[in-house]
Amino acid sequence: EENRKEIIKRLKKGREERVRKGLMAGGTLPYGFMKSGKRIQKNPSEMEIVKIIFSLYPEQSGQEIADYLNKAGYQKRNGDAWTQRQVSAILNREDLYRNGIIRYGSVKGKNEEFIIL
Repeated sequence: EENRKEIIKRLKKGREERVRKGLMAGGTLPYGFMKSGKRIQKNPSEMEIVKIIFSLYPEQSGQEIADYLNKAGYQKRNGDAWTQRQVSAILNREDLYRNGIIRYGSVKGKNEEFIIL
């Protein structure tokens, strides 16, 4: 049990340090990005969708934006239809897409390579 807590603490510190250095903490990459080997780069087709979402907001609601994307034939990474929840998740990452601000808990970092908008 003590060993497990120590491992969790080390993993958390490692992720926080990555964010401070302007790198993603780990896990699933935010929409608009993909891995190429060990590097993270922008995904052109996903970037286009991120730009569409922000161009329609706030004039349209998350559900209206999801409906628009689905009618236009856009699909999520996994091929599923868009929902209001996924649109909101992208809108909640505005700081990343506009300013390159990465967050992990209370820790923030910046990497201008992640600016999409």
